[in-house]
Amino acid sequence: MVGLNLDVTTRKEAEEALRASEERFAFALDASEDSLWDWDIRTNALWISDHCCALLGFERHEIEPHLRSWEDRIHPEDKPKVQQALRDHVAGLASAIEIEHRLQHKDGSRVWALDRGKVVVRDDQGRPVRAVGTLIDITHRKNAECALVEAKAAADQARTQTEQASAAKSEFLATVSHEARTPLHGILGHTDLLLRDTSLTENQRRHAERIHRACSALLTVVNGIFDFSRIDACQIELDPQQFALAALLDNTISIVKGMADAKGLALRVEAADDLPKWVVGDQDRLRQVLLNLLNNAVKFTPMGSVTLRVLAIDADGLWFTLSFSVEDTGIGIPHDKHDHLFERFSQREFGGTGLGLAISKHLVDLMGGEIGLQSKVGFGTAFWFNLSLPIARGEARSELTQTSTCASLMTSRILLAEDNEINQEIARALLETSGHEVDVVSDGAQAIMAVQVKAYDLVLMDIQMPNVDGIAAAQRIRALDYPARSVPIVAMTANVLPQQVQRFHAAA
Repeated sequence: MVGLNLDVTTRKEAEEALRASEERFAFALDASEDSLWDWDIRTNALWISDHCCALLGFERHEIEPHLRSWEDRIHPEDKPKVQQALRDHVAGLASAIEIEHRLQHKDGSRVWALDRGKVVVRDDQGRPVRAVGTLIDITHRKNAECALVEAKAAADQARTQTEQASAAKSEFLATVSHEARTPLHGILGHTDLLLRDTSLTENQRRHAERIHRACSALLTVVNGIFDFSRIDACQIELDPQQFALAALLDNTISIVKGMADAKGLALRVEAADDLPKWVVGDQDRLRQVLLNLLNNAVKFTPMGSVTLRVLAIDADGLWFTLSFSVEDTGIGIPHDKHDHLFERFSQREFGGTGLGLAISKHLVDLMGGEIGLQSKVGFGTAFWFNLSLPIARGEARSELTQTSTCASLMTSRILLAEDNEINQEIARALLETSGHEVDVVSDGAQAIMAVQVKAYDLVLMDIQMPNVDGIAAAQRIRALDYPARSVPIVAMTANVLPQQVQRFHAAA
């Protein structure tokens, strides 16, 4: 017998190492959720892992025949970009393949995958031979992204609809404001003129006063509804200006004095001696809050008095914290209703819209203050609010004082552009009573001609007029030669939305 012994230890160790390596690779493939692929570029043969088979919904024996035509599993719309990504990488234009695309599932559905890979073997001439990579299922993420895109599109559409509704609401409010306030102001203006007539009998004067009070109440309701609609639309903005505090208090009291006198109420102002003479704030909004509180006090006080009290409760040299209170001797408010008084449509015994206090609270909050009340049934009510206002600078105060004094003493030549005959009569009568010379035209075109023929100190310009409206007329006047173009123009209108006022300023 002749035999040969060969030492195969090295080979056996290599085989064992290979077996262990393959086993570890199999474990890694099984443990990994990624799908692996190995592509022989020369033959177009493709090997895929079991996870990759599962990703596409196939058993291995089902998909094996299709691996040489694996491009067919790519969604037709995505195939061009996948092929381009492969060409870019093979040509060295990209360091790796990384692309998101869709694959066709066995059941006909689409699977989104993140495809990553690179060439790992090239021949002696640098041509690609083999590429390996992974497929990661990103279907859930893509579905979420699609849902997000759809939700965003729905939100954009809803926002557009909301903006359109808001614009329609603003336009409606502007129309209602103009159409409701114009005749109300006409009634108030004519009753004012009528009450100046000394030949009225006592009975006629009483009827005229009742018409005036009823119209004033109706105008308050209209203004309240309009203001609250603007609050809901976040359209109220403050306009801080320097103003004389004493003049504001005197003006406010004078507005409600007639109603208080008619009820026989004593109306008083008690202002502390250390109050600042000039402050900075939105005096129109401050007056509105005071009027709301004073009107309520007069309304709910059958007899006795109403007092407006103003105190300085804190000062640091540049700012004053002022306390305003309106105190009455009226019917009082039950304690269980205090918490609801500043809510919209909260009404007291004598009715009303229930908007005045809600509007007042919003305005006080907007001005950075706080508002509250104290009341006892049968003994009266005190509404109070505190505001911190900066002191006005001395230089500006002197200019304002001079300007106001000059304006109050001057009689002027005024052009009134107004198409409403009632408003023409009221405005002409009031202005001429104050000593002014007044010319009247009925549209913007006539106003443009008038300022070129005659020099005016002021033009009162209605906004809504036929032929040429007030804005267009103001713009054309500003385009004229000097001196016609320099005449001051004041808008005379019931259109008071912020965007409307901005247009008026831009035109004038």
